[in-house]
Amino acid sequence: MFSITCAVISLPKTAPVRVVTAVRKRYNSGLPARLVFPRVTGAPGFFYGLRVNTLLEPPTAAPATPPPGEFRPADFTCVAPSLDSAQANHIAQAALEFADAPRAEYNPLFFFGPSGTGKTSLLREFSQRWTARAPADQVHYCTAADFARSYASAVETDELSDFRRRRLSSALWLIDDLSELAGKQTAQRELLRLMETPSDRWFVLAADASLPDLPLIPQLTGRLSAGLAIQLVHPDRSLRQLLIQELCAEHEIDLVPAAVNELAGRCRTRRQIEHHVRQLVATCGHSETVGVEQVLDTVAATMPCPDVRSIVSAVASLSNISVRAMRGSSRRRHVVHARGIAMFLVRQNSRLSLQKIGSYFGKRDHSTVLHAIQQASLRLAQEPLLHRQLVERGLLDMDAAAVENPLADVTWMKPVRSVANSHRQRSEKPLERHSVLTGSIPVTNRLSTK
Repeated sequence: MFSITCAVISLPKTAPVRVVTAVRKRYNSGLPARLVFPRVTGAPGFFYGLRVNTLLEPPTAAPATPPPGEFRPADFTCVAPSLDSAQANHIAQAALEFADAPRAEYNPLFFFGPSGTGKTSLLREFSQRWTARAPADQVHYCTAADFARSYASAVETDELSDFRRRRLSSALWLIDDLSELAGKQTAQRELLRLMETPSDRWFVLAADASLPDLPLIPQLTGRLSAGLAIQLVHPDRSLRQLLIQELCAEHEIDLVPAAVNELAGRCRTRRQIEHHVRQLVATCGHSETVGVEQVLDTVAATMPCPDVRSIVSAVASLSNISVRAMRGSSRRRHVVHARGIAMFLVRQNSRLSLQKIGSYFGKRDHSTVLHAIQQASLRLAQEPLLHRQLVERGLLDMDAAAVENPLADVTWMKPVRSVANSHRQRSEKPLERHSVLTGSIPVTNRLSTK
């Protein structure tokens, strides 16, 4: 039982964090801040406070709960990692076996790939396997944003030492969405400090981009590069068909082979496949055989085809040129290549005729559009690196012939100016990262003129 005094504190909604923290510290005598200052519904900016004067009776013991951001593996449903390409799936399964080893061979372990490739599922599987091997070890799971918020809160409340002590007790760290640390350099340094602390902790991280593409401080990038990086990709058509068949057998729904093939061509991720299979179960039931038309109706109702503007904007962003240049009359080589890819994608993802596509791209005739589409199709069949870039951005299906050297057949790249002729330009403006789509040589790091 508490002796309490009611207090109402009015703060503007845009009050700085340090002001809110100071008010909470003034009126909070041990109660959690969320209990002391619950936000009033319908009146943002006002907080109702309870100030504890005297603790008359000791509180009853509450069941032990893990701190925020930590979890026991039983809190998650064990989800198998999503299917991807055969090689990537083999590497991911081999990486999961590291959790069964007595010591971490690769520390840190870094998974990267676009959304829907199973990164979070892999982290959960790591938790399951680690706990099965070492039940007494503490596992800490959080997103990068949660880590940054917890660190900022600890700094504001002068509890940084407690924050670090709690984090040092975990044997396995699982950090998801590492890209959310962009712009938070202090949180990045704290994560680097945690990783550099001598111990037997193992770090497993996941992000939607590779390490060179993440906006991290160089020290943290270098520390992460010391481990093992594994790329995850979306499943190819054959694996998507296998996944559809397994889900249909699980839900006791019958799809004709043509419907399975059509659904595999319309979906690119496991999430989309699961969603559409559930939709078919709900609309068609278990007793009816599902045909191609029913699949098309379900996909059209829940996943409409992208419009021309979104496709062209995505290709323009990928190729580092403007939409106006793609739709204009420019005959520069890299613009022509990007325009052809955009025409090919518009033709694949929409029902527009060649005349309408040509009208959108600067009133070109249908023969010009047909030639551009044919050239783009040949390039995609010969250049898996370009094909992979489009697949990673969800613009294209994964169906290209692979070659041992992705750059072996790329003969149309733009020549690079000599350093002597472009010394002034490079010293004033570093080279930007370019895509294979534009025909320029990929630059992984900014060049130095020294």
